[in-house]
Amino acid sequence: MSKTNFFIEKTKSSLKHLGIVAVIISLSVMFSSLCIMSLVSLSDSIMEGILEEPKSKVGGEVQVYTDISMVSELEEKLIRMKDEGIIDEYTSLAKISEQYVLYSERGYEKEYLSIVGYRDKGYPLEGVMELDPQGEDMQALLENKDGAIISHKLADKEGIKIGDTIILVSTDLYKKLELEVIGLISEDYKGSTSSVYVNTEKLKEVSDIGSYTFYIDGNQEKIKKELADNWEVLTVDDYIEDEKERYETYITFMRSLSILGLFIGSFGIANSIKVIITRRKKEIGILKTIGFNEKDITKMFLLEVLIISLIGSILGILLGHLFFNYLVDILSAEDVFAMSIGNNFNTSAAIISFAASMVSSMLFAYISIKQISEIKPTYAMKDLDYIKTGYEKGKNFSRFLLIGIIFCGISIFLAQSVLYGIGAVILSVIVILIFSLIFRLIFSLLLKIKVKTHDEIEFAWGNLKLNYKKIIIPMIAIFIGMLAINLINTLIYSTRKEYDSRYQDVQADINVVTDRVSPKDNILIERIEQMDNIQKYFPIYKAKVSINMEVQEEMIPSEEPVIPFQDSIIGADMSKLTEFYTITQGEQLSYGMVAPLWFKDSYKYKLDDVIEVEYEGEIIKLPITGFYTDVKEGYSSIMGLQSNSFVSLEEFNRYFRKNFIEEVWFIMDEEEVGSFLEDISDIPDVFITSSLQYEDLMNSANKLLINFSTSVASLALLAGVILIVTTTVLDTLLRKRDFAIYKVVGFKQKEITKMVLFEYGIMTVITSIFSSILVYFITIFMNKYGPDLFDINDTIYFDLKGSIYWNFGLLFCIFLLVYFVSRNSLKTKPSEVLRYE
Repeated sequence: MSKTNFFIEKTKSSLKHLGIVAVIISLSVMFSSLCIMSLVSLSDSIMEGILEEPKSKVGGEVQVYTDISMVSELEEKLIRMKDEGIIDEYTSLAKISEQYVLYSERGYEKEYLSIVGYRDKGYPLEGVMELDPQGEDMQALLENKDGAIISHKLADKEGIKIGDTIILVSTDLYKKLELEVIGLISEDYKGSTSSVYVNTEKLKEVSDIGSYTFYIDGNQEKIKKELADNWEVLTVDDYIEDEKERYETYITFMRSLSILGLFIGSFGIANSIKVIITRRKKEIGILKTIGFNEKDITKMFLLEVLIISLIGSILGILLGHLFFNYLVDILSAEDVFAMSIGNNFNTSAAIISFAASMVSSMLFAYISIKQISEIKPTYAMKDLDYIKTGYEKGKNFSRFLLIGIIFCGISIFLAQSVLYGIGAVILSVIVILIFSLIFRLIFSLLLKIKVKTHDEIEFAWGNLKLNYKKIIIPMIAIFIGMLAINLINTLIYSTRKEYDSRYQDVQADINVVTDRVSPKDNILIERIEQMDNIQKYFPIYKAKVSINMEVQEEMIPSEEPVIPFQDSIIGADMSKLTEFYTITQGEQLSYGMVAPLWFKDSYKYKLDDVIEVEYEGEIIKLPITGFYTDVKEGYSSIMGLQSNSFVSLEEFNRYFRKNFIEEVWFIMDEEEVGSFLEDISDIPDVFITSSLQYEDLMNSANKLLINFSTSVASLALLAGVILIVTTTVLDTLLRKRDFAIYKVVGFKQKEITKMVLFEYGIMTVITSIFSSILVYFITIFMNKYGPDLFDINDTIYFDLKGSIYWNFGLLFCIFLLVYFVSRNSLKTKPSEVLRYE
């Protein structure tokens, strides 16, 4: 048989018998590919969303914002610039300051909607958007005062069709619009999906126009130069740069995180190759004896690793694409990104992940194989360690240096940042070096303790004293895995704790809010009094007013002594709202008002100070009789009350009955909500909302943050588990001969298993305690220096209970793993393992 044929047959035979080691190599490469494929695909998709059709997001090549006072001046300037050839075309939309929500029988929806007034035939400019051909175009809004055009995405989400009537209610509940949907914006439109386009005259009926946005095609640079001094200008180029800067940190972070996967995978490959080579020293000696040289042996082993890595890399790419789609679904669920994030298979990311994982696996395999392939046949046949000369040690150092440089290059390419790429590699090297020294010190001190039990425990303790230096690398691997798990658990815990502190829970029971615009009778209260499923209800009355706030010069320097602002006066008996509001000073009287506490803190108001309130053209003077605050922070925002002032029902009836809103808060059991809604559904002019929907609205961003961070964190969690599994399995496989020797000297398999569990118990307990302590100090460091060094302002909380649970859980899993793996290793008879001795 020729050397080539023997080489091929030998490779086939070896692949069949690699077993668990081949699985670990494939798993390590798969993890590398999964991380790179998913995270690079996501970062590429975000960048593509920024660059794809930016004009459609800006509304033209240039967008100019102006308030109502400067519209005429801007239009005159645009006409002149068009005559000069600087501008090709321009158009504009009218906007109001109020936000609206889409009302349905289910109550308020989560998204806010902006009502936009269509005022001329020029909108949209070419290349900005397309309309569904089944509906009317934008110009139809000029004639149809009751028509509306909405996005296809909003229509699909809410089940709205062309011809349906939609009800829009302002978030303060004072205004309502009923519109017929006459057209849909095509799904190709990449701009805002929360705008509702209506006739400008219709818009003026419900609110004063507050601003205009002009959209312009022409010379971006010249337009910006002409207008930027007096108006807010955004060009397409500015938009792209702003978006790149906005998401640059996230993109770099995600691509840098893929280096973690590459490092974890490479670590598993290096350990696996070490096991393969160590267990096949005699085989190497035999091959050298029959004529194979170092080059032949290196090729043979590299071919085995190549085949195994191919399988893992392909699986990793496929799983990475699925995980990428999962992340896109999370981000798309709440419309966090204004741009489109595609979920198509990213061929370039697949090529990058395949190339990076394969190159790294072959590099780490090569350095391990090369060291063993140089061993002399006599040493290999006797399974002895080969003591290298200074020259050979120098060659190994050069190889490590070359591989380090190549690995740095791969890291820089993945992170697209020299700082992050080299930093990741240097950090990995420093971590391994520092913690190898630390664990050596810990073990050298710990093992000085004398253990006298006269059983397998004492034997295991003595064995650790002799061989603890050999398990330093496995300890570092387990430590990195536990550190990753503890750190990720801490980050998730911090995110959830921050979420809990921000989470706005109005009432433990279902709290249904029923709002009625300008009621003419008491039919709602009469219906409520007939119901027996209501635990509590609180009627309140709201009237919109303008409040003239006197500015204290030492607080807010200003030439203007009075600042009027829009607010609401609430008519209610505050003694019945004690579970929502607390009067911190003074009291509610039949006259005057109870003001929010910030009136006192920010404007230095005192009890008995008089505030002027303008209502329906009349000036009403109200003395301050008390100050209040929310029982739970943020409650007013949820209920739509914000910073409003309270007056007694007598005072409200005296001054504020011309135009007001009756609002009733209900508290009931969750199972009663359905029947309650059915009972009041026939009352005219009633709008039903739920505090639970407000809670969802307030907390959706936090929920998204938790879902996304937990999903990305799962990669680091998986990395830690892979490191622990890889190290545990490979270390027990390497010690197969030691187990056989223990059997020869009289130990039974059960006793040997106890010894192994004891050794790994010591290792795991030390690493878990050390990892928890390190994470604790990381939280202290980040809370103290994070804002200055990393621009991180969120508090990080150490989860002691979670850390203990995770450590005990991982300790239990490692014990199970070691138990089963060591049992399989011990099934081999000592005579078979030691047959070469």
